[in-house]
Amino acid sequence: MTRPSALPAWLPVLAAALAGGCGPTLVFSAHPQFLCPPVPASTTLVWDTNGDATLAPPQPGLGVVSGKGQRVVPVARTTDFVMTVRKSGKTLTGTQHVTVLAADEQRLQLDPKSCAREDAGEGARARAVFESELAAADWPEAIKAAQVALSSPQPGALVLEHAGKQSAVKAGDSAAPDLAGSALGGTWRATLELGACDGAPDTVIVVVKVACAP
Repeated sequence: MTRPSALPAWLPVLAAALAGGCGPTLVFSAHPQFLCPPVPASTTLVWDTNGDATLAPPQPGLGVVSGKGQRVVPVARTTDFVMTVRKSGKTLTGTQHVTVLAADEQRLQLDPKSCAREDAGEGARARAVFESELAAADWPEAIKAAQVALSSPQPGALVLEHAGKQSAVKAGDSAAPDLAGSALGGTWRATLELGACDGAPDTVIVVVKVACAP
């Protein structure tokens, strides 16, 4: 199963619906959202609501809740946790997807941060920087990058940095083997050298095959 983990989908869900100040509100999150076997593992669900809320799948001893709270729940397989809030005849739901990893593939979208020419002389080059941040709370240390590559070759030489490691990728190539073995949480940065900034791609996609450390 492939899930785009650098997009806002792997962030906490904020669901809110207000009708004249009387409708239900809900802030609902799960940390971590990615777990390693052996199972059962666990995640912490956190909520803040102004109505009467129920959780599915149901958890022993956890019935209708309101206000702020949290609960550590076991996770035996990839699960969607759904919290439903009812107030003033209205209903609101929030969902947290918690993934139990085996050998999975994550696609990380690195967004453009800057681009500048290095000098004004003949043969000047431009340097474009792309970054993405993965919350360490969502990626336990046991989850490692088994293989790292770009989704497609880039038009210029590129340096991919993460977790104190660097991997130089030649123009027209995609493999970044020097980042294998690193944890996923933290900043991923790509620096791309080009002839001019207008030749920079809109984004850089990094494909990470993940594995759970023994």
